[in-house]
Amino acid sequence: ALSAAVLVAWTLLLARLALRPVDATAAEIGDRGPTDLRPVAPGRLPGEFTPLIAALNQLLHRLDVTLKSERDFVAAAAHELRTPLAGLQAQAQLAAHPRTQDAERAAALRAVQDGVDQSAHLVTQLLDLARSDALAGDPARLMADAEQVPLRDTLEQALTDVAPAAAERGLRFGQRFEVPAVAGSAFALRVLLRNLLANAVAHAPEGSEVE
Repeated sequence: ALSAAVLVAWTLLLARLALRPVDATAAEIGDRGPTDLRPVAPGRLPGEFTPLIAALNQLLHRLDVTLKSERDFVAAAAHELRTPLAGLQAQAQLAAHPRTQDAERAAALRAVQDGVDQSAHLVTQLLDLARSDALAGDPARLMADAEQVPLRDTLEQALTDVAPAAAERGLRFGQRFEVPAVAGSAFALRVLLRNLLANAVAHAPEGSEVE
């Protein structure tokens, strides 16, 4: 009985000494601030903890990428929206001024409409950017988002977004598909096609055909 008691005490002491680096690492992580996403150093941790530390560092890296993307998105949104909104405000004030002539008021209202359209397009692009960055920072989510995407349906959805602007310029769209579908992200492909079509609508000669 005495030998068993000594063995248990010795085992508990060794276990306590072996787990001391674990306690130190846990305390170091607990003392961090919410933005401190530096990798955790394995230090003197037992080798059995190596996979856990590696997984934790991967998670911290993904969180760091996501938070940086959010900060960049907020900065980009603030910068890109400030100028068109200031222009909209100026044109609206001009249109509402009692001394503004009818021709000037009509021109100002057209400018307001154009500015609203551009701002709506910009907001759409910024939201696409935010989701793209979120997917890029999360490989598991990016893989889960992959599927067989039907190209014809995706193109028709993208055409709906640019149809009003295309009609104003008298553009016609021709379609030719060599494959019915491709593997990838339906969201990303819609963004890709919408951007290509928007560029075509903006730069193709009036009355031409876009294939």
